[in-house]
Amino acid sequence: MITININDTVKNIVEEHPAFKKVMNEIGLKKVMNKNMLNTVGRFTPLKHGIKIKRIPLETLQEVANKYGFLVVEPKND
Repeated sequence: MITININDTVKNIVEEHPAFKKVMNEIGLKKVMNKNMLNTVGRFTPLKHGIKIKRIPLETLQEVANKYGFLVVEPKND
């Protein structure tokens, strides 16, 4: 299972793990599919903030991420 830090920016996550775009698209963060949005807003937006803005429960993100082989975590020291 690949670990994703929820405090990382959307752009960093996608650059390191391109398959994670499927997870974000499925939960409703569809704008990450647009390269321009990813390169502008995604550079500054942590995943945690993105799901909060869209009112996506953390549990939903974790369930979908697990389905694709990802584990979403929030390190205590971040």
